[in-house]
Amino acid sequence: YGNAMPGRTISVNEAMTMALRAIGYTANSSLLVGAWPANYVSLAQNSDLYDDVAATTTVDKANAAQIIYNLLTVQKVAVNSDGTTDYLWDGKASLGIEANLLNTNLGCTEDEDVILGADYDYDDAIINITKNIGAYGTAYLNSDDELVAFTKDSTALTGSLNAAMDTFTVGDVEYDISNTANTYTTPAYIKNTVDTVLAVKATVGGISAWAVGNSDDGDTVTLNVDLSGKKIKDIYSVVAWKANDADLADSDVQEVITEDYELLSGSFAETDDDVIDFNSFELVGVTSLDKIAEDNVVAIYTDGTDIRKVTVGTEVIEGTIDEINDSNDELTIGGKDYDVSSLKNHDTFSATDVDADGTFYLDVDGAVFSFDGTASTDTYGVVKAATAETAFDNYKVKLYKSGDSTSTLYLAESDPADIDWTDSTVTTIAAVTTGALIGYSLDSDGDIDAINNTVKIATNGAVLKSASIFENIGIADNAVAFTYTGTPTAVTTYDVVNIADIEKGSVLCYTATAPAYYILNEDGDVAALFVESALANVDDDAVYGVINSRTATSTDGDDVYKFTGFIDGTEFTYKTDDRTNTGVTGHTSYGDFAGEFGIYAITLDATDTITKIDVIAQYVKDTNSGWINAATEEVVTALASSNTKISTASGMFPVADNAVVYKYDVDDEEFTVGKLSAIDEGDSVMLYDTDGTDADGIADVVIYHEN
Repeated sequence: YGNAMPGRTISVNEAMTMALRAIGYTANSSLLVGAWPANYVSLAQNSDLYDDVAATTTVDKANAAQIIYNLLTVQKVAVNSDGTTDYLWDGKASLGIEANLLNTNLGCTEDEDVILGADYDYDDAIINITKNIGAYGTAYLNSDDELVAFTKDSTALTGSLNAAMDTFTVGDVEYDISNTANTYTTPAYIKNTVDTVLAVKATVGGISAWAVGNSDDGDTVTLNVDLSGKKIKDIYSVVAWKANDADLADSDVQEVITEDYELLSGSFAETDDDVIDFNSFELVGVTSLDKIAEDNVVAIYTDGTDIRKVTVGTEVIEGTIDEINDSNDELTIGGKDYDVSSLKNHDTFSATDVDADGTFYLDVDGAVFSFDGTASTDTYGVVKAATAETAFDNYKVKLYKSGDSTSTLYLAESDPADIDWTDSTVTTIAAVTTGALIGYSLDSDGDIDAINNTVKIATNGAVLKSASIFENIGIADNAVAFTYTGTPTAVTTYDVVNIADIEKGSVLCYTATAPAYYILNEDGDVAALFVESALANVDDDAVYGVINSRTATSTDGDDVYKFTGFIDGTEFTYKTDDRTNTGVTGHTSYGDFAGEFGIYAITLDATDTITKIDVIAQYVKDTNSGWINAATEEVVTALASSNTKISTASGMFPVADNAVVYKYDVDDEEFTVGKLSAIDEGDSVMLYDTDGTDADGIADVVIYHEN
């Protein structure tokens, strides 16, 4: 109403209106659709004026400055009396240079078709370029040729390539990256903002290969692309971030920042006035450096000289681990799923037990970085493998634990001499080899910090007198017994049984063919036994199923297989604990059973990891599971009683009315769940009794295919 009211605050809507009017828009513009303020808000959103503006109702100095900065590169317009709106150009429109406040009012020059981080870097800029690093577009330079603004002509997508290298996945959205001619522009590859590699990969596949060593999780990168719908038409740059350091902040974190201009192992760039240059890095997770507090999860990303990005995780939760997935990269805590932080050099929770409770520190993405509380209660295990990647750095021990699971653990120290070997006859890392029974303890990160239990070799002729007495030594109430088949160095044949399962009066001899070991606890009682499986009287713990596929993969850096198929009519996907399986009849390793017409005995540990797959033999009544009618498929010659009696050339066989049935597709070599009633004369079948010691010759599993 003609009153400027200079003392009154203004709303964000009013600020956006003022900004757009400053570059030529008037209320009658044909580009303003609808009533105020929605018409101006919509246009401001389309012009990116809201970028980095806080979600508030009124405008403070910081947001006002941000809106003005965002406005500098927005194309100016002229509105005619009839509302027709013309875009303005700097020079001739055919040159494609948009007129804006920078080039028409502030005297800036343009440099088109450039990439931030490749063509212009921090030394060239007086603005913070971290957020837009790798972007393709137009640079605006002042009279000193310093970068003062940038407009993007590319779209940034952060995700990962699929195995076939034809899809780039961002969250749940898939973008088509297939380009059979490989006509993508050879992109700039930018690591930690300024490590630029321009003469690099000529094909899309190179993106995935490059990410392995240059991004936090070895997979995720940002592509700056020319995007049309879900189709990536061109790639201008590939950006990867890998933390140079990550840790919980110390109590003196603010003192170090303010006095030394340092954070963790990195240093901040300084201005000519010898203060921190806040335009030289991006801060994610908190609004300012003074908000970083003790026990925040801090990660720094440097260019070898200065910190270019800082991420800060502030969330801390208390709880108990409900589940740990097979890959040890996802936890369920208090019923909620959490990823394990990719900032860790290796898996923090590979050795932590379900039911462990304590304090969990989350990184900026809400993934669990560190854990302070109860570590693994498993203190005994059998070594399946031990390897050092470089000298003793990242020395890892693959351990079969008393919880009937396998974990890959790391030494807490880079030099084994720094590990506590107190009271141990295994005094060097060289003795921690395949087949060794060890006691160990873990630090709060789940790393081995001590191997401190005495390992004894059983005296030749020593006898297990009872579940509580071994020779003249007592056995702890919570003692665990490990068994092996063959020799201790056969790495796939370990099992965990109760001491009570070992036959009383057994002679635990130390011989070349059947060695036996035990560990004493602090009270001098037997805490762990390691004996051949023939001494243990335990039931077969295998399950029976069909296998559809086998693929090679890895878990915690170990080579394993992933099998899919059906067990008891339910689809499964399980991984093995390695790629050997000497227990398979007629095989020296995990054979490719995928798609073979047959039922297999599958042994799983407590974490649903496959430890063995056996080809099963003909059943023996009251003794073991196996096939009934013939070793190979037979044609059905007759059916009776709702298919609960099936005749083949081998005879007539009873079938349980609730038998699990699988139908086999001969062409696809794949099983699906079938029905007993669907089997017809002329189909080929194999019948199985999988009741173990209760086997009675009645088929409870049937596989068939149509001829």
